Amino acid sequence: MDEIEQLHSKFKNIVFYDIPFNSKMFYNILANSKESIVHILFGKKDLKDGLNDIYNIVPRRSDFAKVFVNIKENSDTLIVKNQIYDYFRLNSIKSLLCLKILRNNGLINIEESDNIFVLRRNNVESKVDIKDDQLLKKLYMAEKSFIKFAFQILKKNVKEETA
Repeated sequence: MDEIEQLHSKFKNIVFYDIPFNSKMFYNILANSKESIVHILFGKKDLKDGLNDIYNIVPRRSDFAKVFVNIKENSDTLIVKNQIYDYFRLNSIKSLLCLKILRNNGLINIEESDNIFVLRRNNVESKVDIKDDQLLKKLYMAEKSFIKFAFQILKKNVKEETA
């Protein structure tokens, strides 16, 4: 018996206290909810907060440009990890994703030791299109999936209740 079947055999009411980010898991629970009732408790503010979280995490072209420009050419840029926000003026998760994607595409070199990043721009002979990066594609797909999923939930017969 898998986890979802165990969940349904133990509980008759399954409650999500927010819009689930993992739509596959949610639909799996719905598909296997023979005798369980699935409730999703959320308000419009939760939807807005979820969309805001996605916006604050998923990097855009301007974020990559901001990070790349702030890495020095022909010399090392030293950043203490807990001061990454202060250096790039971006959400720390977004900054780290930008760094990883820029490194994946050969645009920068990153050395990490203890609590310090040592960053250096690489000399690149031709233009690099980062939109083909697998991590970035996954982030954009997750973003699109969440937005679609959230709006599907809102379109269905959803009853918003207040306590």
